[in-house]
Amino acid sequence: MEEITQDETSIQFYEELIKSISEPAPMALVIVKFEVTDYIPRQSLEPNIQKKLPEAVRSAVHDRLKENLRKYDILSHIHENIYVAVIKTLKDESELQKRMINLEKKLQLPYIFKEVESVVEVELGLALRKPGETPSNLLQRADSKFKRFTSQS
Repeated sequence: MEEITQDETSIQFYEELIKSISEPAPMALVIVKFEVTDYIPRQSLEPNIQKKLPEAVRSAVHDRLKENLRKYDILSHIHENIYVAVIKTLKDESELQKRMINLEKKLQLPYIFKEVESVVEVELGLALRKPGETPSNLLQRADSKFKRFTSQS
């Protein structure tokens, strides 16, 4: 899987998206937004651990995303709690829906860091590329379609 870090410019991600969108194979764009809704300490929290929790959760979300994307997909961390992935290896929309349900379930599993369980709420914005679609339009459609996939199943 190709990965673009937050330190690199968003231009590089956009260039990768342009290359991907011009390929004839089915592809989709997914925007992953997550929010920590609760921290459940198993013991009293030390102040330095409390400061490290947001970055620890962000890192764990990143790792789970990488684990659940395929070799040819592209992942970019674009904001504190937002990732974007170009899903390049697809058969059809049905496969994509199944992958998103699975991804959402895995991202919502509890995160444990230094005896603290973090509860995370996840929303996915998904758009399957249409013929002739521009990268900007694909991003806009994905951004306008946030929803919970597991609540539909």
